[in-house]
Amino acid sequence: MLKTEPNTPFGQSPPALPDEDETAELYLLAVRELAARGFAQYEISNFARVGKESQHNLKYWCCEEYLGFGPGAHSYFKDIRFSYKRSVSNYIKCSQGIGDEEMTDEYEEIPLRERLGEYIMLRMRLTEGINTRDFLMLFGKDFDRTYGAKLAKYVKGGLVEHENGHYRFTRSGMFVSNYILSDILDFDADGNFI
Repeated sequence: MLKTEPNTPFGQSPPALPDEDETAELYLLAVRELAARGFAQYEISNFARVGKESQHNLKYWCCEEYLGFGPGAHSYFKDIRFSYKRSVSNYIKCSQGIGDEEMTDEYEEIPLRERLGEYIMLRMRLTEGINTRDFLMLFGKDFDRTYGAKLAKYVKGGLVEHENGHYRFTRSGMFVSNYILSDILDFDADGNFI
């Protein structure tokens, strides 16, 4: 969906955009047309032919580890998220052990609670959703016991599907996914998971 940002030329003089109902109709039309042309939906806003899904994005959505190398590169490894400074000269000097300046720009150890929230938020964006067995193996926690009661009303309302150990958004649930996720997870006033 097109989102206009306020401090951009487009945001300062936006064209007339469809309202929420029209946007929903256009989304459903896109889903149908893409499916008719052989593109399967594998994430709320991503479609691909089978076997051609973005492996890059799936790494993030599945909360898998990745390493980036070079100025400005980001990584997530062993529950630590970090990035290198953007300066090419600084990166070269640091990689050669010259000087005493830090090579990393950001360095953050991600606590378990935040990892749980990120996993749920990102995995639920995928059409396959969350496999409760995988969740138990990764985090040692029973997903049904922790989140099942909160999700039950959305299952009953037809917004979340629960079958064979999987929770996933239905097509209708995808429209209100942010609301559902903010209801089952705890966020601060700025929208950060706490």
